[in-house]
Amino acid sequence: MESLSEAERRLVIVEWNKTEKPYSDDQCIHHLFEQQVKKAPEAIAMEAENFRLSYDELNRRANQLAYYLRDLGVGPDMLVGLYIKSSPELLIGLMGVLKAGAAYLGLDPKIPDERLAFILQDSRILIVLTQDGFIPVRNEGMRVLSLSSDWAGISRESEENMTTTVTPNNLAYVLYTSGSTGRPKGVMIEHRALANLAEASIDHYKLTNYDRILQLSPICFDCSVEEIFPTLLCGATLIPRTPAMADSVTTFSVSAFVEECRRLKLTVLDLPTAYWHKMMSELHQHNAVLCESVRLVIIGGEQAGSRQLELWKKNIGSSPQLVNAYGVTEATVVSAIYKLPSFAVTDTAIRRLPIGRPIANVTLYLLNEKLEPVPIGEAGELYIGGAGVARGYLNRPELTRERFIANPFSTTPGDRLYKTGDLGRFLLDGEIDLIGRCDYQIKYEGNRIELGEIENVLNEHRDIRESVVMVNDVIPDGQRLVAFIVFAKGQSVSYGELQFFLRQKLPEYMIPAEFVTLETMPYSVNGKIDRTALRLTD
Repeated sequence: MESLSEAERRLVIVEWNKTEKPYSDDQCIHHLFEQQVKKAPEAIAMEAENFRLSYDELNRRANQLAYYLRDLGVGPDMLVGLYIKSSPELLIGLMGVLKAGAAYLGLDPKIPDERLAFILQDSRILIVLTQDGFIPVRNEGMRVLSLSSDWAGISRESEENMTTTVTPNNLAYVLYTSGSTGRPKGVMIEHRALANLAEASIDHYKLTNYDRILQLSPICFDCSVEEIFPTLLCGATLIPRTPAMADSVTTFSVSAFVEECRRLKLTVLDLPTAYWHKMMSELHQHNAVLCESVRLVIIGGEQAGSRQLELWKKNIGSSPQLVNAYGVTEATVVSAIYKLPSFAVTDTAIRRLPIGRPIANVTLYLLNEKLEPVPIGEAGELYIGGAGVARGYLNRPELTRERFIANPFSTTPGDRLYKTGDLGRFLLDGEIDLIGRCDYQIKYEGNRIELGEIENVLNEHRDIRESVVMVNDVIPDGQRLVAFIVFAKGQSVSYGELQFFLRQKLPEYMIPAEFVTLETMPYSVNGKIDRTALRLTD
């Protein structure tokens, strides 16, 4: 393997990680919220068809809940569950928990009872907030508090801001993410990490109090963190997704979704890349555009397809701004962003979006197996450092030690890196091009193959909307590469043509022997492709 010169090593380790910027690392997230309340108490924090919740009312009701929770013994680093749909009660519950000095655990009322039971047991949670007092499963000794039927008692508490002993190093929230073994694991995020994300998002996305930001994600997904907290810290208005929007996302009905965006006068959308793919194809098919109010579209979760990028370039252009956001739950949602540049009059094709550069106070490293930086253009595993790194996994010290390691490039005691499992390479300008997963790297016919590389090339084909490549190892005569394909609407290409197309860009051993056409990819509830649902049989 080629070694780096001192100049190149300094470039990839130091120069491209100069992201230091002052942020509120000495304050908790609810203190920052209280400062915003003082600036504009009558501004609307959340709005829907049947309610408008002002910043002042949200603050006062959250204070009442905080005092009530403190009387129940709630304090720093304790967890309080939120089993609440997007509503005023969600924001009141969330902010009330933080003001009491505790951390919230996001629970989705739609998750299966078995998974909910595991999370409640694993987190050892003692208090859960709901809207109607109903929760399908509960632990012995666990108290369920309804923010609707129990509010009469809560409302007797003080409306004044509370003083607590909580510090920026205390927990703000815990979210569970799926594990490779199928066992969910809770990720612990502290106030200082959340403050950095919120302030960096406001800065990078140019959020103002005039924005109307969609809350699309349930509270149990980390995208909700990026939707909620930057909104509340800049004085903007959070708009919970409507039932029509929820239906349109699960059924991929783009026209209904766009119409709701127009009706609600939304300015910022944070979308799963898979749904954005469908949106671009349908808008192109109907020669339609996004509603005029939207100024910013943030995508993330999957690799953005080249065909959809070309459609964006052709039909949308540079307004609204398109941002590709990259991050993981273990590093506070977003670690890098790439803003699609304005297009000049050019025929230059777009292959795929890089993930860009690290956000403020975050560092990104591409390392080999020996934790040494790889040369520019060479693949390495992505490690994340800086302000966003989580405390670790809840009640999983062994896994925490495995995935959160000491930062070999820092002189600050206690600095750590998170091992993402993602593969990337530095481009010449310092942008990072994500090329796949270490999990999807296989040994096939004596050659090491990155399945994501094959998928990226397939997705460059103008008639392909999405693809997933896997190894079929259940056939009698050994392994075989299989590509699952979703064609763009009205398009079809023979498998022989696809193999010819791939041979122009890849060696023979990386050409799939089998292709399977699907109407649509299977998706998990958070909008990502569910690879486990693609079953390979003989």
